[in-house]
Amino acid sequence: LSQGYDDTLFSDLNGLVEVGEKVAIIGENGAGKTTLLNTLAGRKAPQAGEYKWSENANIGYYAQDHADEFEKDL
Repeated sequence: LSQGYDDTLFSDLNGLVEVGEKVAIIGENGAGKTTLLNTLAGRKAPQAGEYKWSENANIGYYAQDHADEFEKDL
């Protein structure tokens, strides 16, 4: 899986997470953590590659910033 904007943030990402396992996404600001999660949540198409969820997976998404969801004139 590869993803980025003007520059590639990550490429050739490959992994497998089994049922019951946990994953931590850790990195510096701008490293691509949110972009990775947006991609895996289906909110952003990957630049290259693909990913597959289990047919029993229940995918949820909670944005880190909700400012766009509020009225501008309060």
